[in-house]
Amino acid sequence: MGWGMYDDASGEVQNADTYWKAQDTAARKYASFFYVRWRWSDMEPEEGKYAWKYNDNFKKLIQGALDRGLKLSFRVYDNGQDNLRPGTPKFVREAGAKGYHVRSEKINHWTPFPDDPIFQEKWTNFVKAFAAEFDNPDIVDFVDGFSIGALGEAHSIRLMDSSKLRQVFDWYTSLYSDNFKHVLVALPFNGQVGFDTEKK
Repeated sequence: MGWGMYDDASGEVQNADTYWKAQDTAARKYASFFYVRWRWSDMEPEEGKYAWKYNDNFKKLIQGALDRGLKLSFRVYDNGQDNLRPGTPKFVREAGAKGYHVRSEKINHWTPFPDDPIFQEKWTNFVKAFAAEFDNPDIVDFVDGFSIGALGEAHSIRLMDSSKLRQVFDWYTSLYSDNFKHVLVALPFNGQVGFDTEKK
């Protein structure tokens, strides 16, 4: 609980030096957590090349938060609707995942169907590696454990088989809860899944 700092990478991700110079006073005086809401394509641009190992800017953003006494929180999403770039790394499509295009006035990004088995395999690999790095309550407050749909907000979800929404919901949330065993796993409420499902 408390005030949060926020990097929503719908445009460019924040430059760490610029961000912390601008936000230093607010971070130290008011905030309690730093919420990183990034595209999967930024977190793993090439298969197995994770931002926390290979992206110096990401590492500086995270260290900047920790240096200011902030806990971390995360949402990583695959659907780049209304984004500068696609949310899913190219290697997922190149591996044969089926998907569709999310369109708005200026973009036409490909995104995978959440019930596609190749997407599920690649996403599972990412979440396991992500949890191995960040399932640490000393530095992480929470992670979003259901981040499909537009911007990971659990709406505008499209499936190959629309009858599988509950199945996808169970797979996705179980994947997070099976791997993040020490950090709170959060769920955005949205009517597309349905309140009965969310309550259960």
